[in-house]
Amino acid sequence: MWASELFILMIAAALPSEAELRAEARRALEPLCRGRCDVIDVDLKTRPARLQARVEPGFDTRPAPTRLEVEEVRLTVLFDRALGESFRAFAISRLEARVGEIASPVRVTPQVRPFPVPAEPLVSPPPETAPASPAAPIVIQTPSPPPQASRLPAPPADWSELAMRRALEVTPFLLLFALLAWLVLRVLRRLEDLAFDLRAESAAASSGSALPLPEVSATRQRLPPPTVEDVERHLSAHRSSARRVFRRLLLAGEHEVVARAVALLGEGVVKDLAHDPEVRPALRAAGARTAEVLRGPMTDEERDEMLRRVQADMVADRVAHRADDVRPELEPLLGWSPEAFVGFVSELDDHRLTHVLLRHAPGHLVEGFLLGLDPELRTELVRDVVEAPPAHPDEVAALAARVREEADSAEVGGWEADHLVDLLDALPTSAQDELLDRLERDRPDFVRRNAKSLPLESALLKVPLEALEEAWAVVSLASWVAYLRSAPADIRERLLESCPPRARPAVEDELSLRVTADLVDARMARKEVVRTALAAASRAPAPHALGPGAPASVDPHGGV
Repeated sequence: MWASELFILMIAAALPSEAELRAEARRALEPLCRGRCDVIDVDLKTRPARLQARVEPGFDTRPAPTRLEVEEVRLTVLFDRALGESFRAFAISRLEARVGEIASPVRVTPQVRPFPVPAEPLVSPPPETAPASPAAPIVIQTPSPPPQASRLPAPPADWSELAMRRALEVTPFLLLFALLAWLVLRVLRRLEDLAFDLRAESAAASSGSALPLPEVSATRQRLPPPTVEDVERHLSAHRSSARRVFRRLLLAGEHEVVARAVALLGEGVVKDLAHDPEVRPALRAAGARTAEVLRGPMTDEERDEMLRRVQADMVADRVAHRADDVRPELEPLLGWSPEAFVGFVSELDDHRLTHVLLRHAPGHLVEGFLLGLDPELRTELVRDVVEAPPAHPDEVAALAARVREEADSAEVGGWEADHLVDLLDALPTSAQDELLDRLERDRPDFVRRNAKSLPLESALLKVPLEALEEAWAVVSLASWVAYLRSAPADIRERLLESCPPRARPAVEDELSLRVTADLVDARMARKEVVRTALAAASRAPAPHALGPGAPASVDPHGGV
């Protein structure tokens, strides 16, 4: 019995004290914090241990001594605020593991306070000594240097900051590696291109063909550029596609491509666009750029890029307009003006040939012809064309013969219609309005068909402000200033009203200068402004701004 009591007393005596726990906790924190944290409170809670059922010999009825065990150890640790949150969490986990080896469970309560910055220790001056006797030798002693204050090591930074710092250090090496990899890939690509060209030349030499066909390779993404002869052959064989391609390039402002094509392939590529009123301003800009291209040399890269662009646009246009191409017999119609086509239709006395012509003529000419008719008459004529039987090859041949006979007259008529527009532009504003009223009464089809190309200055008083605002965004500021210097007062006031707020100060400053207006520049600027405003007004859902509709009695064949 005494042995069991002695064992219980030994276990109770083995419980750690608060001083031991405090010392162990400080030993665990010292290498981590270096004086920037400390254990300020230790609370050891104990409880009676649970008794296990056992049989003991003897008949002693004395109560057994109570055995204690650790219920919980609570530690309060004070941290410096300069230490990061991640570091404090790491220190707490380390402290719990270290103290838990002695007593567990361990609960750590952190407290964060700013620690004072350690001040430099003050060095007290040496005490004054009594004056020595005259006989004693004078000994000069060098004062010892003041002790250096022990500097605490800086706490470790946050892990995210360390990772960012390492990434910034490695970034230059990664960029250098990427540059070297890019150079290696470029060299490999160049070697592959050279190998491809050598294979093509060897295949051409073995077959004896002068123009080798490019083989399709899965590893090659760009085919060799076509030759000038191939592009010219495609343009002559697909004249309608060539007209659509170069019209699209001019309207999109691709004057550089058009200029190089004209310089390399000839002016025939834009011959069919000479009478298109919407393309005339772009043709002037492309002509100026063509003169610059012809005065300077053209590099091989520029020539190859232009040939690739034209060939790709031609192939794409043929794919998109499989059934819209004009028959080869009627391709001369592509160079006719809308007024020449209307005159040719009016001279056809055979209604059957008229129906065949409207079915197979170029779409822009048929659209312009129908636009000049009265709506009721237009509906009746379209119904007759749709219900007519299919054309016979002999009928198409007879129509082609008539087209060849009228080719010279059509060319003269096209230039006459263009000069009529120029004559209208030369008149003053009041005379333009008077002549427009007479044309609406006598030739309403001409007014409706050429509404976008008639440069009538008075139309600027009738178009909506939205169209004028769109014209401000398209026409250059220099053209606006050149026109406003010679514009009538009412038109000038309305144009300034539609001017965007960001451009109005610059326009007013230019107009305030005492500069004599150049009549030639003013005339060209007026044409550009009026045509741009009319084109913008025609795209708007508002009614037409040039006047009332045409009378119902119109020649069914669109006579002029």
